[in-house]
Amino acid sequence: MMAKYFIGINKKGDVTDFLELKESLTLETVCKKYARFVCKGSEWRELLDVNMASQIALDKKSYKFDGTNIVKR
Repeated sequence: MMAKYFIGINKKGDVTDFLELKESLTLETVCKKYARFVCKGSEWRELLDVNMASQIALDKKSYKFDGTNIVKR
């Protein structure tokens, strides 16, 4: 089973949230079920780079979205 990784980005480009979803879950399902806790005020993007996903999971405040890419601050 492969996990999928998503990050939430606020309007300023800060990485605010990190989700690791098991294969059977979709982002839409999680947002509907847990809308009060996740998916509020964030734009969600899937991370395809597993190494970057693990780094962001450990320290999401060190990363920012520059409009095109996720970059280290």
